[in-house]
Amino acid sequence: MYAPPQLVMAFKHLQVMAFFNSAGIAMLIYDFFLTFPQEVSLIWPAPLSLMKVLFLVTRYLPFADVGIRIWHHTRYKPSVRTCLFVFESNSWLFYVGTCLAEVILTLRTWAVWNRDWRLSIALPIFYIACFGVNIPLIVIFVKSLRFLPIPTPPLLGCLAIKGWHLVSICWTMLFVYETGIFLLMLIKGIRCYRSGGSSQLFHVVYRDGLLYYLYLFGFALANVIMVATMPPDLQMVLVVIERFIHPILACRVVLDIRGQVSNMSQSALANTITLPKPQAYVQTETDSTPETRTARNGNDTSSFVGEI
Repeated sequence: MYAPPQLVMAFKHLQVMAFFNSAGIAMLIYDFFLTFPQEVSLIWPAPLSLMKVLFLVTRYLPFADVGIRIWHHTRYKPSVRTCLFVFESNSWLFYVGTCLAEVILTLRTWAVWNRDWRLSIALPIFYIACFGVNIPLIVIFVKSLRFLPIPTPPLLGCLAIKGWHLVSICWTMLFVYETGIFLLMLIKGIRCYRSGGSSQLFHVVYRDGLLYYLYLFGFALANVIMVATMPPDLQMVLVVIERFIHPILACRVVLDIRGQVSNMSQSALANTITLPKPQAYVQTETDSTPETRTARNGNDTSSFVGEI
């Protein structure tokens, strides 16, 4: 049976989307099993708090995406209504999941700035400005979607052939927010390093945090470019990976910090038990540690861990 070249290309693009979806799902499941022991030991025994709730919702909400996406890519000749449900559900799950992950990362940034009162005002305004505008944009985008029926049996899923191109504003606003938070972490990290911060906790909070933001920054920029340059059925090719990379990195921030603090506490307890010393001598030695020097300079990264 003859198929127009445009249709053949569209089917190839559909397969590419399926491959990227599978890659994103595999990445999410792999990271889940990799970090599950840390979650059990560091999160489950912790008392109920805002950060614990944010962590659990952020960590497990993506599996709702996984279920919808697997169901979508195993449907033969789905109706337009079904396709619309899939795309609308995934769009809102992406939005909610990203917002929750960014709350965790924003709280971490606010904390390393010692809860500066100016950031207490500026960060919520910046957050609402960047993510609040996305709500009407997503509504318009979902209503603008058009789908092409798939006539051939080997191909499964939905083929989107039209969508509102200004949805790229969503990625642009995410890119702007990631840039702002990245710069705040970079500025504070440089100041802390110059002040003598060199502890392991310093590396976990700043070095790893900056790397995580760099990854998110790169994905946000890539999505802006993809939406602006690619055909409609390939514009969202990186969406699934970015959808899952946000909760993965946000949850790793919490696990890394809590894990390092737990190690520091166990090490301090072991030293206290095995190496008892006079109180005056202990004070002198403690004052010479990198952590204490950092705290004296106003850059104590452990003071906020109880909230993270």
